[in-house]
Amino acid sequence: MMPTGRGFAGLASLGIFAVLYILRLTLDGPLVSSTNNAIHTGASATSTANKNRGSNGHDEYAYWYYKEASVQAFTELAQQMSDFENLNEVLLGLADTFLSDILLKHMLHASNQMPPVGGFPPRGKLNCKDTKYASVLSGAKDKNAPKRIIDIIGFGFDPDILEVRLLEYYDLVDHFVIFEQDKAHRGFHKGFWLESLLRTKRFERFMDKITYIPYTVPNNLIPKNRAPQKFDWSLEGIMREIPIQHLKNTTFADMADEAKDNFYILQNDGDEIMSRKALAHFQQCELLTTIKYPIYAPAPTWKRNSAWMFHTYDMKGLPIGGEDLQYGELRDYLWRLGPTLWRWKDVEAEGSTIRGKSNQGSTHLGLGAANHFSSPGHAILEFIKGFTTVDSRFAGKSVEFWKRARDGQLNYDVDLNGFLLNFCDQAKQNKYSSRFPTIHVHAAVDKRTQDFVVQSLPWALTSLKPYRYPYLYHPNLADEEAQMVQNMCGFSVQEQAKK
Repeated sequence: MMPTGRGFAGLASLGIFAVLYILRLTLDGPLVSSTNNAIHTGASATSTANKNRGSNGHDEYAYWYYKEASVQAFTELAQQMSDFENLNEVLLGLADTFLSDILLKHMLHASNQMPPVGGFPPRGKLNCKDTKYASVLSGAKDKNAPKRIIDIIGFGFDPDILEVRLLEYYDLVDHFVIFEQDKAHRGFHKGFWLESLLRTKRFERFMDKITYIPYTVPNNLIPKNRAPQKFDWSLEGIMREIPIQHLKNTTFADMADEAKDNFYILQNDGDEIMSRKALAHFQQCELLTTIKYPIYAPAPTWKRNSAWMFHTYDMKGLPIGGEDLQYGELRDYLWRLGPTLWRWKDVEAEGSTIRGKSNQGSTHLGLGAANHFSSPGHAILEFIKGFTTVDSRFAGKSVEFWKRARDGQLNYDVDLNGFLLNFCDQAKQNKYSSRFPTIHVHAAVDKRTQDFVVQSLPWALTSLKPYRYPYLYHPNLADEEAQMVQNMCGFSVQEQAKK
């Protein structure tokens, strides 16, 4: 156990220690403290990052992280490849090295150089009578507020989206339980990225509300067939069960049932983020006594970045009212699986975060209550997803690409943005790494709805300038992406969507 962070007496008195609690877990072994204090570094990455950072550090840093780090990582990977003929087999054979060694040097260390954010989002005004919450709230303020909220998430490879989440509702959530396993869901070794990350100044301010659970996957649970499209979801299931076991054995072990009734679990993946406005209303306003759980937070799905909307068809019939009626076309792009809010007693009885069970949105917090940032347009993250997630479609790209990488001739804009992400082909097909259409926001919804979705994005994306998260959002992103399609690919997103 690491030294106690800033005081958090409210939760400490209920059984969760207000510290960064690092555990090593095995299914058949006891909980023990970690003694591994290694922090991964990369000297060459540091010198390049410092050289490119200007007086504010942000613009130049973002350029280095999202361009230089990508080029360096692919170059080093190419130089370890034995041949370029059987690309998929060669790359799959190097997957463990790429995830646990090369990327730790070039991507994770670059992230560690990010300056901490100063400040948190402002507190907004409550309107418990807002009709968008009519299926959840009674219209009155909760006399027993605030409700106690525990956010349970898994961590894979993306430190930026984690920071966006922590900034969005650090002051609303009682505790963040973050689970990380040393294997990707398809079984490749990745190590514990977050263990190093949480020791940096960038995340220091959040540590008093974080419980970190690193889990070493036993050999008998590692998928035998790591090939794409072999749908073995066992490691993902572990991610949803062990945090609940941990909470049952610690926070709620000796708690009276009456006290448990005020605790709620936020069920979501790392790329699904509730809006602080919706979460604040849930926390402070009185709930209807007739609620059917879970409470759903409608989340549009973004592919590549917040300029491209994923046509899901999941929640097309979501019942809405009031001002939400003018944004009804957003229902074509909603993600069904999360975020959702459950009572603690529900997940305690189930033994997991209850992923996948829903009431088809009959109880929800209105449009704009969350966002799902799927398949972000960072070349490295897109490449990682190709051979780590269970339902991904990995392809080794072209021989010429890897030869250029081996020879140190990669150019980010031409090779990675244009080729690795198949930018023009995907834009022409209205697809980004999915079976369903992904449509530029200019072609997907009207201007009024475009403005609404921007207002509904997390505070950190729209308020931190210069561009701290350039592959997720920046001012005029949609306009610039539309122009890029026109310049690079020779067609307009609006005209292509009509086809």
